[in-house]
Amino acid sequence: MCWKNFGKFPSVEAEINFRENSSVLTRRFARTKTHKRLDTQISHAVGELESILEDDLVYNEQIPEMLRTQEDKRLLDLSGLTIAEKTWPISDRGQLRSALAQYPRVSQMLEGALDAYSLGGRDANRQSLASCRSALELLITQITGEANWRTGLDKIVHGGTRKLVSEAYGFLSGHGSHPGGNTNRREAALGIRMTIATCLWLVEPPGN
Repeated sequence: MCWKNFGKFPSVEAEINFRENSSVLTRRFARTKTHKRLDTQISHAVGELESILEDDLVYNEQIPEMLRTQEDKRLLDLSGLTIAEKTWPISDRGQLRSALAQYPRVSQMLEGALDAYSLGGRDANRQSLASCRSALELLITQITGEANWRTGLDKIVHGGTRKLVSEAYGFLSGHGSHPGGNTNRREAALGIRMTIATCLWLVEPPGN
């Protein structure tokens, strides 16, 4: 079963629409049976096949990966975030993993947040921010060796940057840590971008 013209859909919010496109293709063939003569049915069916072959098609099982790639490109664009001005730019998950190579569990949590956001679900927005909060806590404890992340943060971040990190954490706590919240996609996207930018800043060598 296939779906055509994937690029027209901007986000996972279009999931209901594109999952119906396989049935749309099926209905195109069903129309060929309305003709009385068998040879006419066959002729029209061949015509539909030839038309479909000219379209850009993907298999349904490929759609989640395509959605993920599409959302990753948007979420990994950190431009516009104040703290991101002090980090290197990234464009894909491979670069994110490389930047956090010393902290693979943190990288896994951030990718889990990206997956939850791009693939969706009833509680996906809140879950994505909960993963981000855990990733930020873990990174600070691993960098500093302190069991308490707040104590560790005081060791490595000061002044205005500490305020930025604290604000990011507060945002994640308010929208991602409490069950039953109503975190929307815009909030989830902002929280993910803030967390990734903060983590990149924390692991970047001083003076860069």
